[in-house]
Amino acid sequence: MRALDVAPSQHQIQRVDDLIMAGSEFVEAECQRHFYPLDATYTFDWPNYQYAYPWRLWLDQYELAQAPTKVVSGTYLAQPVDITSSVIPQPINDGPPYTSIELRRDLSGSFGNNTTPQNDIGITGTFGFWYKPVPAATLAVAMTDTTGTTLTLSAGPTSGPGVGDVILVESERMLLTDISYASTGITATSGGTLAQKTDMLIGVPDGTQFSAGEVILIEQEFMLITNVVGNILWVNRAVAGSILSTHSNMLIYANRLATVTRGALGTTAATHTQGKAIQRFECPALVRQVATAHALTGKLNEPAGYSVQTTASWYGSNARVNDSQKTAAPGVGMMGLMAQLWDSIYVRKARSRVI
Repeated sequence: MRALDVAPSQHQIQRVDDLIMAGSEFVEAECQRHFYPLDATYTFDWPNYQYAYPWRLWLDQYELAQAPTKVVSGTYLAQPVDITSSVIPQPINDGPPYTSIELRRDLSGSFGNNTTPQNDIGITGTFGFWYKPVPAATLAVAMTDTTGTTLTLSAGPTSGPGVGDVILVESERMLLTDISYASTGITATSGGTLAQKTDMLIGVPDGTQFSAGEVILIEQEFMLITNVVGNILWVNRAVAGSILSTHSNMLIYANRLATVTRGALGTTAATHTQGKAIQRFECPALVRQVATAHALTGKLNEPAGYSVQTTASWYGSNARVNDSQKTAAPGVGMMGLMAQLWDSIYVRKARSRVI
């Protein structure tokens, strides 16, 4: 919405949510993997038809973001055999993701303890491409139960969480499904009195309560914070389709009231005290760029029935009687981004098999 300066009306928000989801599903399908952490237990047959060495199990789409917490053989036994200490996740030097596990050949651990080859090996751990939580904000209000679905964010860094992000509070993961404006309880002390783009310095009692990249709301005007210097907010006025206005009531609202899915991705909902750190799970920059590009092209193309084109003259067209054609707009383009993605490490490639 910020990239296209889309007005935050309700029907636009819902459509943008759909486009974000479409972009996420598109890039995961292209990469043949997911980029969020999932705590789970998966089972594998042994022996199987992977044509692998007898001490190796390929995980294929069930790659691990961290070393497994437990590996057993004989899942149908009353007491499965714990072989965790005998397992090496691979590639040991370049992972995660860990794409296979191997038995240490100097130890006695083995696969194949089941009474049947089916579901012999059970692996418990965090699955996904990687595990990279980064600081995003803190809890402004305590979460005193395990069922409430609202979370109030403090001011966070520029990498603050947004719709679609997976966030972590202590040991609980949550999926941020919506975010809306709420009063910060802070009233600006100066600025905003003129309906002019040059009136872009907003004074506040405590600049640490805001961060660059946030969009704030004063009365009916949205402003994008581009920098925070001491207790002065540098802002771009009248963004997101709002109208440049003069202001007398300087109470500041910010996009900090989040709706979340609790206990997500294999974790358990818990209570959390005020001030606890909120972390956002990082996605590879190129993957996020492709997902965003897919959402942006959908937003631009949908009103025109996915037939948007631009007219551009051919190079040297004067020698061809001023001919011209319909061509893509200048820039790397969606296909260029996709080519970068396909050539990157983020696409799960077919593996070589030992026969």
